[in-house]
Amino acid sequence: MIPLTYSLHQIDSADQFGFCPDAYSRFKFGDDQEAQGFGEALAAGFIRDRLAGTGTIEQMVVISSPYAFIPTATFAMKNYFVYTLNRWLAEHGHPVVEETKVHRTVTYKEDYGALSAEERLSLIGNDSFHIDRDFLEGKTLVFLDDIRITGSHERMILKMADAYQLKNAIYLLYFAELVNTEIHPKIENFLNYHQVKSIFDLDGIIKSGNFCINTRIVKYILNYSFDNKYLLTATLRTDGSSRFGVDNRYGVFPSVSVAWRVSEENFMKDVNWISDLKIKTSYGITGNNFISNYGAIGLTAADNYIFGASGGSVNNGIRLANIGNTLLSWEKNKQLDIGLEFGILQNRVAMSVDYYNKRTSDLLLNVPTPTLTGYTNALQNIGEIQNKGYEFTVTSRNLVKEFKWTTDMNFSTNGVKVLALGPDGSRILARQLTFAAGNTHVTEIGSAPGSFFGYKVIGIYQNQNEIDTQPIVKNANGTAFSKPGQLKFADVNGDGVITADDRTIIGDPFPDFTYGMTNSFAYKGFDFAFTIQGVHGFEVLNAARRFYGSYSGLNNTIRSASNGWKSEADRGDGVTPQIDRNFGALGIASVINNATSAFVEDGSFLRIRNITLGYNLPASVAKALKVANARFSFTVQNAYTFTKYEGYNPEVSVEGANPLVPGADSGAYPLARTFM
Repeated sequence: MIPLTYSLHQIDSADQFGFCPDAYSRFKFGDDQEAQGFGEALAAGFIRDRLAGTGTIEQMVVISSPYAFIPTATFAMKNYFVYTLNRWLAEHGHPVVEETKVHRTVTYKEDYGALSAEERLSLIGNDSFHIDRDFLEGKTLVFLDDIRITGSHERMILKMADAYQLKNAIYLLYFAELVNTEIHPKIENFLNYHQVKSIFDLDGIIKSGNFCINTRIVKYILNYSFDNKYLLTATLRTDGSSRFGVDNRYGVFPSVSVAWRVSEENFMKDVNWISDLKIKTSYGITGNNFISNYGAIGLTAADNYIFGASGGSVNNGIRLANIGNTLLSWEKNKQLDIGLEFGILQNRVAMSVDYYNKRTSDLLLNVPTPTLTGYTNALQNIGEIQNKGYEFTVTSRNLVKEFKWTTDMNFSTNGVKVLALGPDGSRILARQLTFAAGNTHVTEIGSAPGSFFGYKVIGIYQNQNEIDTQPIVKNANGTAFSKPGQLKFADVNGDGVITADDRTIIGDPFPDFTYGMTNSFAYKGFDFAFTIQGVHGFEVLNAARRFYGSYSGLNNTIRSASNGWKSEADRGDGVTPQIDRNFGALGIASVINNATSAFVEDGSFLRIRNITLGYNLPASVAKALKVANARFSFTVQNAYTFTKYEGYNPEVSVEGANPLVPGADSGAYPLARTFM
């Protein structure tokens, strides 16, 4: 397969093109009259120089420049090219052309005309083109584009043809082609914007009566920058997912952002110490489809069933494993951002401050269902959650000469709470699977989702008088179950006795703020860097304390158990109970099987995440060793963690995939310290 190329105009000079640059600019921005002139001229030239005088002409299929949704300017030119060509073919007894479309998977906001040949190839090389192979069988392909600058589209078309093993004859047709390789590819933008210098120049084209929408004008309007001061970007995307119900598989997600680069204003020209100042805001909607592939479908599972009298026999069977939901759809995130970017001292110090407010609605949650359904829960779109806070970043080039030192810092806050839950606002209770009895988490309006739920410990019963006069756990016959040395729980509902109705929120798995810093140093061939990470103000439900913090004396236990209550005279630390082989509470259920605030620990930590020391051999030495470059380095990952948490790793959530039970640790594997 050897493609045949035809160009009506060859661009060999940066100021002589063979066609009117203003007309080309109007054509690229939707002037249909110019598209007609270009299409008819290209068809006439192709007929004159390639088709006239030939014998039999095989069936041709015209393919215009690839696009995803909105057609390109070439598509309008193609319509007039085909009309003119078909008239000639019909008049001379040849079959008229057929048409098809090359489908592409990506639409780019980048402007090709500003890119080099390498950048174009890299960008478009990430795309993929598709076409109906069977439709092309035995036909001559005519690929049509308005201009050939570097041939990046052409390469992708030929790559696709090769992948499909097409043996067809191929014509590559262009209205114009850059043939002088000394001219930079950005000549394309010189032509694109020859008449359209700003958004206001579109007025005449749009009102001319010849306007035809295309991708360039959409990108230009929705990704607009005026005088490098006022920036506008808008997007609209439609996504579909087969994970959702047949009635709600598609979601529409728009976004818009605007910015004002204040530092480009005339009144800022004399403020030399400010290098960059930009105010920005954005609002958009995104979707989440993070559920199992068949989450909306009622699936079946293998199960056994007993048939027959007198015990019968076990037979293989199939049952419904979950409730299907044909209405299941996208979880939606609506987010507002307002920010400031600030650079000083020739951007030696660059800072950004952002405020965000995100509301997530139609949450994808496994919600408990009435047992009469035969199931314990069902996947539903339910509720609304708000996340809001601030993000700060600073990059400082402290030293920039032979000895270099750069610092990157970040700090962020986040407040999260539930705003709505279903039609009646009922709370959702859930259990971390390590606990044998009782729920451990609650999601309710006004609190953080997945808050820890259980009995609040307020101290230790010190003597019999406290047992006799304060709320306690009682046996079924009404006698006291609690005794001195055991945990004392809060009587939340005030009924004078500790029961399951006294369970309440006992912890929050979400941090108040996070922070981090990286310092990088370089001197000649040596470099050194370290990164620290911190998270503050969150709690962990240390479920592993059921075993090594049970205070029963039956197993190895945590160090703090040595500070437990021993007598009224020796009260220990006042919060750790007595070691007791019969340690229990809450009636017939052992205290270790129920979540209490005794299991909730402060998870705040500061971690030295990475330390790296390296040396790069000088280029002359590397060349003498016949290598391109050589580097020696030593790295320590997770060097040390400063924390009061008694578990292995405070940065843990053993059921991370379930948003209803976050922040629980049932003895997860410790974070490894790695030397490389």
